[in-house]
Amino acid sequence: MGSAMTMLNRRIVRLRDGEQETFADLRELCPGPVNDMVDDGRGGVYVGNFGFDSESPDEVMVPTRLVHVSADGDAAQVGDPIMFPNGSVVTDGSSTLLVAETFNCRILAFDVADDGSLSNRRNWAVFHEMQTEHDLAEALGSGSILPDGICIDRDGALWIADAGGQGAVRVAQGGEILDRVPAPEGRAVFAVALGGDEGDTLFLCIGPVMGSHDPEAARAGRLVACRVDVPRA
Repeated sequence: MGSAMTMLNRRIVRLRDGEQETFADLRELCPGPVNDMVDDGRGGVYVGNFGFDSESPDEVMVPTRLVHVSADGDAAQVGDPIMFPNGSVVTDGSSTLLVAETFNCRILAFDVADDGSLSNRRNWAVFHEMQTEHDLAEALGSGSILPDGICIDRDGALWIADAGGQGAVRVAQGGEILDRVPAPEGRAVFAVALGGDEGDTLFLCIGPVMGSHDPEAARAGRLVACRVDVPRA
């Protein structure tokens, strides 16, 4: 049995004995398409969303909140508003949630309670000091790392997919860049994962830089992989 998201329908679906069933309907809690999802370590999940209707040209990107879905399928908004919450990991024995806040150019950390609620929001790493909070144009024009998907290694460093086009970067808490895997010219990395037999293979999902390609006209994404020094957590 496994769970997955249906992005535009804003549902979490479960596959049981080859049949798909709705595990949680998030339409009332997620104002835009659902995005990355991570296991909370207690049988539930945290789910992000765009915060706006990506199909409507009149919609403006605004902060939104994460949704926690318990192991029983109960869903509730948690934590403070986030500008486009994206990749997430749960660490420190399931007591800390790290979230990529893509268009505020930073990684956030939250304390995780037993009921899934979040508190003590703080910066884990900041790549650009925003002059105006939640300013999409500033973020896109900053030349900063725009953190998308993330994964954590054995040393507690994050591999971060940079949707801004600088490849994948390995970052320590505080923001120091420890390593970098460049993306091909004109491409960006949108998701990363550590795996392989030894856990030291970094998988990267790459595609054209945002706004440079029409995904309905041609399929241009691909998966690549490379070896890294520190394996997965």
